[in-house]
Amino acid sequence: MSREQKEIMEERMEMIWKQPLTMTAESEEKIQDAYEKIRRQCAQKNGKKVHSYGRRSTRRLAVASLAAVMLLGTGIVAAAAMGYFTKQATEESGVLSYEFQINYEMQPVSVEAEPEYLPEGLEMGEPGKYYSKEEEGKSISIIPVTMLNLEQMKSQMNFRFVDQVEHTTILDMEADLLTSRDDQKYQRGKSILLFNPTEGYVVWLWGDYGVSMEELKKVAEGLKIQVLEDPDLSYASEDMEILQDKEAADGGEDFTQILAAGIKADQIITLGEELDCVYSGAKFRIEAMKVFDSIYEVPGYTEEGLYDKAELTPWIHEDGTHKPYLRACFDSQTGEVLQEETVNAKFMAVKIHVNRYGEADEDPEVPLDAQLVSMTKPGTDGAYHWLDTFYDPVPSENYGLQMDDRCFYLSTPGHLEGEERLHSFFYRPMDKGEELTYIIIFAVDEDVLADENTELFLRFNAQATNEFEADYCALR
Repeated sequence: MSREQKEIMEERMEMIWKQPLTMTAESEEKIQDAYEKIRRQCAQKNGKKVHSYGRRSTRRLAVASLAAVMLLGTGIVAAAAMGYFTKQATEESGVLSYEFQINYEMQPVSVEAEPEYLPEGLEMGEPGKYYSKEEEGKSISIIPVTMLNLEQMKSQMNFRFVDQVEHTTILDMEADLLTSRDDQKYQRGKSILLFNPTEGYVVWLWGDYGVSMEELKKVAEGLKIQVLEDPDLSYASEDMEILQDKEAADGGEDFTQILAAGIKADQIITLGEELDCVYSGAKFRIEAMKVFDSIYEVPGYTEEGLYDKAELTPWIHEDGTHKPYLRACFDSQTGEVLQEETVNAKFMAVKIHVNRYGEADEDPEVPLDAQLVSMTKPGTDGAYHWLDTFYDPVPSENYGLQMDDRCFYLSTPGHLEGEERLHSFFYRPMDKGEELTYIIIFAVDEDVLADENTELFLRFNAQATNEFEADYCALR
């Protein structure tokens, strides 16, 4: 995962954590009944082992992988004894998850956590985020979680690929130390969770792959934590059932059904036909696609058209052919690595014609880039479907030419300097009535190009719509 992707993920988490958690007593009772029924059914069906562990437990648990899903139970049992929350750790087939019971009768608090120790070279970026300007992968995030945002946070605290979980104590709090499997190879982070049911908070420390667990533990041990009481904080301004229904609609069965439906035939633009991108006021037509062994063989190739020359240079021989790299095959549903292999790639050049027919007053620029998409051939339903697996370079390869399946070359860039190059390289100012023929280049693995069971398409950025509603242009 790139630094930019991590920053986007962390920003999304912060937005979720800042939202207040609210519920009514009636909803709380219904939700608790439902959760209790589900837990009992799952335990009976799957033979799960449920472990409750005390505040000073030091038991170590080694597992092959971990998907720590933070689940919330909302009943109140022995409220005075439990404090703000109780939790259980559930082990099933190498998966460890947490379940919480929240005491909503206790007044919620807010929490601040500041580090008194940081590894050398780290500095503050945004509040709670510390990173190194010199070393990639060396960053730390400190995230205080209160009872107000635990419900929203649970979907983000989804820990997978964890190699070990160590239960210990830090700052007189129960602490779980989570280390990742193949952390350097796959550039996965690590986490420390501090649980304080007495005062009503959890602190999550996340360290990137360039930070050792020893260093992250020193940060945790040196935290200065301040609990802030506020009588105006409340759970009871919104019905929890509405929130639960909204979350299910946003990411539940509807998404599964859309994914299963695939892309219909009327969303496919055949080779040579025009794609009308109404949002950008431009029409695109793929005129030709050709695969080259050497990038220097691409007609009109110049280094000026490279978005980032430093990304390409380490991966080509002197004759312009692509060097082999280590690739992983992932399960699209679980993200598990199914296979690793060293593969070769070639350069796919696509010649495109664009006609700017719309007014350019509001936005004079047109995005000229596209994403390469592989899909299955049409089945009995007549639709194209996303593959059950996907390929990505092993992160430790530091290979970015195929990042997000985007092109890395544009023959007619409109922005070549400074911030405009960095953020708008693939955008070009175009007047109404202006036409342009240009070339974009992708790095594509040889076996992907040769696979007769899949189809290759381009999804143009100029559509400005999601992948399920977009039209796809066939390449062959």
